[in-house]
Amino acid sequence: MKATVLEERVIERLLRSIVEEDVEIVTVIVDKRAILRPPEDPEDIYREAVTKAVVHCVERWPRIEFFLDKRYTKRSLRLELERVIREGIAGLPQEVVLIRQEDSRNRLVLSLSK
Repeated sequence: MKATVLEERVIERLLRSIVEEDVEIVTVIVDKRAILRPPEDPEDIYREAVTKAVVHCVERWPRIEFFLDKRYTKRSLRLELERVIREGIAGLPQEVVLIRQEDSRNRLVLSLSK
């Protein structure tokens, strides 16, 4: 969920609406200060965090579709992210796991104009 360019009152309305829904929120928090040996590629930290969240979700919901914000413009980096995620869930029982990387500015999932 991205809300960095929205007014505070709109964000507040969105969060209040979420509270009223039957949803589960999965988060992964990375404290970069605790990383003693940073990886050669700093993007590995992001890939690992996303993979942990996806693993948790697939364990709970083996039939799931993910819409990830399109972080990378280079196709090779998008494929690398998906490869790492797929490796992370390879040993899990799963039915269907769809992963889409889309620019969130082009995808309106939730109307904020209540």
